[in-house]
Amino acid sequence: MEGSYVNNKAEHKKRIFNLCYALLALLTGTVIYCFFRPEKPSLLNIFNAPGWIKNQSINNPLSEWLIYSLPDGLWAFAYTVIIITIWKGHLTIIRYFWYATIPVLIFGFELLQLSGKLPGTFCLQDMVFSAAGIIAGIIISKSKIKKP
Repeated sequence: MEGSYVNNKAEHKKRIFNLCYALLALLTGTVIYCFFRPEKPSLLNIFNAPGWIKNQSINNPLSEWLIYSLPDGLWAFAYTVIIITIWKGHLTIIRYFWYATIPVLIFGFELLQLSGKLPGTFCLQDMVFSAAGIIAGIIISKSKIKKP
């Protein structure tokens, strides 16, 4: 009985760490997206974001991939980790619905930009970073707990 308690405690700890990784990735991607672009991000126009975000843009020497594509990868990583962490261990079929939302939502935004239905610019590099984020999120979320 005590062994299962330790295992459950370890699993709980792993879930907390996973959610912390996801939160860090989410915040990092958002900071890059909001403050390091030379122009006001088009997604903020949808939400009628306050003007101070636009005025706080920082001129920086960062590579374009870091400013424009890394946030997509970080958000894909965060969403993947959150969904898998929430539904891990649930034996209901509904978890597969939630797992399916990962690529649908992440790639869907980019494809909606390609079709012109969502503001922004389609970029294949964004798709690659998003795919890398999904893969990294799966690896982190599915990794086993190491026994001491």
